[in-house]
Amino acid sequence: MSVREIPMIIDGQAVPSQSSEWRDVINPATQEVVARVPFCTLEEVDRAVASAHQAFASWRKVPLAKRMRIMLKLQALIREHTPELAALITEEHGKTLPDAEGEVGRGLEVVEHACS
Repeated sequence: MSVREIPMIIDGQAVPSQSSEWRDVINPATQEVVARVPFCTLEEVDRAVASAHQAFASWRKVPLAKRMRIMLKLQALIREHTPELAALITEEHGKTLPDAEGEVGRGLEVVEHACS
């Protein structure tokens, strides 16, 4: 089985890193390497920070009602993908599936709070 390499997300796009340094993501329950993530270059970090700064400035201008609709869509997507999210948490953190499902539920609570 090949180990997946996780790309960076910059400006909403998956971007492969140019870094020569990578870290293994290890399932603590099995010690299996489940993925690899890059130690980003300084230039990549600068690009990500600049993109986040620009997104924040843009997000601030979005009317409250539209932001709430976006967050409610996020909530629906989390609910729809709970099994996959819980499986990833189990794989990456070694939690039991019920614990991982609880983590996803707590994430939903955070989104609900942001909408209130």
